[in-house]
Amino acid sequence: MEKGCDVDRYLRPGLAPEVVRERTSTLPFSLPTTIVELFGWRDGQGDDAEHRLDSLHFRDNAFISLEQALIEYERLQDASRQWRSEPDLLPLGFEPEHAFPVAAYAGDAYSVVCGPHRLATSSPHPVVSFFQGVHLYFHSLPSMVATCIDWVREPRWTPGALLGMADDVELEIWRRRNPGLPADAVAQPPSPPCE
Repeated sequence: MEKGCDVDRYLRPGLAPEVVRERTSTLPFSLPTTIVELFGWRDGQGDDAEHRLDSLHFRDNAFISLEQALIEYERLQDASRQWRSEPDLLPLGFEPEHAFPVAAYAGDAYSVVCGPHRLATSSPHPVVSFFQGVHLYFHSLPSMVATCIDWVREPRWTPGALLGMADDVELEIWRRRNPGLPADAVAQPPSPPCE
């Protein structure tokens, strides 16, 4: 609230762990505890939040509901079928069907890898970005949350500018929270939300 963002008004009540597990039981993996806990805290946001500057965003992706995450998961699987037909486009290091989205905006998604991977992190569940390719973005869901909190706490951040700070400041915070990840992961410009 101190930055003029009343994110609470968009957040939906959390789901019981057994509800989260039941609704995701047909997936080809079990959700990590961190995802179950995230949807237990809050079941994402209402549909109107995606385009609101004062809603809860992880960088430029809005926190989505479990229902929306399942829809987004299917969209990503449709896209991965194309990757499988064009081997040069297939992301290396994990199977796309083992990545579960928790935040999205206009075709972009942050997804937690929920299966085996060979990505440049020792974390069992890193976060990847599906946008103009697939990139390792955060070591884990907790590091993503901590990074985004640090970005918003940065004095130069403003909701009107989404990130609202210089790229070097954003990158320094990201590197501090995600040491050892390739620096080009956050080098892409963010997708601005619509007002």
